[in-house]
Amino acid sequence: PAGLVIAVIQDGFIQRVQIRRHDEGDHILLSGSSSKVPMRLVNGNRHVIIVESDLDALLLWRVAGDLVDVVALRSASTRPDFKTTEILRAAERVYVALDSDSGGENNIGWWLTNFPNAQNFPLPPGVGKDPGEAFKNHFNLRGWIREEILRKAKPGQEIYDLSGIKQPNNDMKYTDEERRILREKQLDSLENEQVNLIKQVFEGQICE
Repeated sequence: PAGLVIAVIQDGFIQRVQIRRHDEGDHILLSGSSSKVPMRLVNGNRHVIIVESDLDALLLWRVAGDLVDVVALRSASTRPDFKTTEILRAAERVYVALDSDSGGENNIGWWLTNFPNAQNFPLPPGVGKDPGEAFKNHFNLRGWIREEILRKAKPGQEIYDLSGIKQPNNDMKYTDEERRILREKQLDSLENEQVNLIKQVFEGQICE
């Protein structure tokens, strides 16, 4: 069937291939695929964000892969496998961004109980139930993630942007309003490139 092909490859092996159909929006899991293997997009970042869908993971990887590693569970009730658990335990902080629905609400407690470095990280009310919806509603996903990292960062810790240039966390020198303006300028300089990349993902021009 025609659609966006999303493949999950771990340790050199194809673990899952699914097709998101353009006409109906549903997902077809090809025979032999494992529905329990998470998608791991890892670049050695100190922070990891957990989402449910593969497409949401690809989206966040495009806009903030320099700030966070990304894990997609495919379901709020899916638990991490051994390799994923190792990555999560080694992270400085794990942001659990399950969908804003009953499934997410019913499963967030498990993460907070089993991972001391985890925190609930829902989208703000009204922007959408998941990152994909939030993006379509013009919500700044990168700003949402970066703001939280900066809020938790200790003075002097380094934050990176997509150019690979270190951005020292000197927030203690500025007022809240000055920090907000500085961050908005940094985000605006990257927005056009990021939006173009994301549009390619949603239009099926990029398959991972």
